[in-house]
Amino acid sequence: MKKSNIIFRSSVMAGAILMFSACSQESVFQPSMAGLPKASDYKIGIAVDELNNVELNILDANGNNAKGVYPIWYVNGSTRPSTSLTYRDLITIAGDYPVEMKVGNANGVSEGTVNGTIHIANTIFDFTPYMKALTDNSSKEWSVDGTKDGNIGCGPDGSNPTGWWNGGPGAKEAEGLYENILTFGDNGGESSGTYTFNPGASGTIYVNKGVNSLPGLEVNNPNDDNDFRVTVGEVQTTFTLSPEGANLYLVLPANTPFPYVPTEAAFANPRYRIANFSKSEITLVQECEGIAWQYIIAPRAEDTSFKGFKYDSEFNMWKNANISLASTWFSPGDWSGGLEPDLLEVANDKITLHTPAAMGNDQWQGQVHIETDIEVSAAETYDFSCYIDSPVDSKVTVKVQQIGDDNVLFEGTAAQQPFESGGSCYYFSDLPGFDGVMKIAFDFGGYPDTDFVVSGIVFKKHSDDDGTVLPTPGEEEPEAPVSWVDVNSDDNIFHGCTYENTYYYAPGWAQIDNPELVEEANSWTLTLPEATTDQWQAQFAFNSDMTTSADKNYDFRVTFNSNQDLPGVTFKCVSSEDDNIFYMADRVVVEAYDEVTYKWVNLPGIDIEKMNIVLDFGGNPAGTKVTVKDIIVQEHRD
Repeated sequence: MKKSNIIFRSSVMAGAILMFSACSQESVFQPSMAGLPKASDYKIGIAVDELNNVELNILDANGNNAKGVYPIWYVNGSTRPSTSLTYRDLITIAGDYPVEMKVGNANGVSEGTVNGTIHIANTIFDFTPYMKALTDNSSKEWSVDGTKDGNIGCGPDGSNPTGWWNGGPGAKEAEGLYENILTFGDNGGESSGTYTFNPGASGTIYVNKGVNSLPGLEVNNPNDDNDFRVTVGEVQTTFTLSPEGANLYLVLPANTPFPYVPTEAAFANPRYRIANFSKSEITLVQECEGIAWQYIIAPRAEDTSFKGFKYDSEFNMWKNANISLASTWFSPGDWSGGLEPDLLEVANDKITLHTPAAMGNDQWQGQVHIETDIEVSAAETYDFSCYIDSPVDSKVTVKVQQIGDDNVLFEGTAAQQPFESGGSCYYFSDLPGFDGVMKIAFDFGGYPDTDFVVSGIVFKKHSDDDGTVLPTPGEEEPEAPVSWVDVNSDDNIFHGCTYENTYYYAPGWAQIDNPELVEEANSWTLTLPEATTDQWQAQFAFNSDMTTSADKNYDFRVTFNSNQDLPGVTFKCVSSEDDNIFYMADRVVVEAYDEVTYKWVNLPGIDIEKMNIVLDFGGNPAGTKVTVKDIIVQEHRD
């Protein structure tokens, strides 16, 4: 969340202000009572999702995001305001909760207020969706999300936990905060499970400068008025989701590590109020005496990089081959040779090397030649892979060739290949062989005084399938450029249209009563009590007067949220007169409790006098509650 903070730092700054005032009086902003915002010009935007997450925004009189002002929120009778531009919370108990909003700008704060009500339809009794989101019904790794604004912060209280300091992306990278791994596991408990804290590569947690003792840990506070790191090992314990009043807490046992420890009392009683909850992001607020801390955690990114063919496969000829170190040649930049590596160990499963510090920077100035007894045939094609790890990004040559003739090799392998720090894979597939015995000439030239580990070497016939799925070549296509209008803007064609909702709800193709519909601002929630099996058995349509033209291009956007996994949701923008004239009729996946937005960008226009939006949830489980919201249809904007 972005915050507006006005901080007077020192008398030096005050003097600077006075000095500038004397030099250029007309440039100094003078607050004016006449410039105060009028509360009556603004509205409160209130959104509540299926998990009882609440989001409040300040809107102008037209329902668009307000500009040039900031809100002051008083939620549910709180006497301590929040100035978050977007206020988020999670409320566990059904009911109506009052919201009062004042409006501020550079001139001051409005005298009047805007009032609203947060309506929570359901009390949280069933923790199934929360446990699923947290554990994936098995186990799931989370970390403090260093890419997010506000991933760590502090403020005066739980309603404004980043009011004093709001850590931006990477704010605590150097302190190892983002390397800690929090694993939440499902052990069959209704609202509890297993919790494993692993410090990750950092080996530490980060603690406040006022901490001097933590049970079970060695704390060496340098007393230099700075937060510091404490070494910690892996800890396996439990967690509980605990509703307390209208709040939901993540509770850990006493003295359980977490990436940041603000106080000794907080470590002794680790309780985190859940301010926002989804399968892809959780905001936690830790309330301490006189201060509150915020943390945003997110699932750790899954490593989908290709690791190579399967080393332990029966088809890997390298694994059981007789290999030997035939020779090495390391040279300074003058090509005089004569250098020896500081470390060189060769085995089938791993080759370990530390290059000489005086080695040159050119290719072929750091050679390691490994010979084998593997017979290669020109009548076959082959697959090869190896994984090279070093502390720096590097370019290494992996020349797979014939013993005795440097000019007989697998195509392309004499070139330097890029490897990432931390490890990456080089491979080739289905390349023609040669008649002879194989060797590998590695070259590490250009990277003096550097550690390298080569592992996972696989050499096999291409016809021997070890089950490896090769990565798809090329990069993912970038998202098409588009500028989205506000959902409440007059430029949103859907916002300005008139429509009538129609239904076709027919489990087993036998139509039954229409599903219950709850319509709120830009949001439509359907309850589907019975399961369907086929596409088009659970239709919901907006029959509208929207018009599109063939001489323009259009963008479409829609957001879904559901309490059940929906394997195929159809979104079809279609002529009211002909079902065969439409922009799209795609089936998209909506996972339970995961708000997902789909977009169709820069589609060529079609002459349609009246365009309907037809949605279908066919294949839904019984008891599905699905929300469709924030529909935008606009003329294309780059």
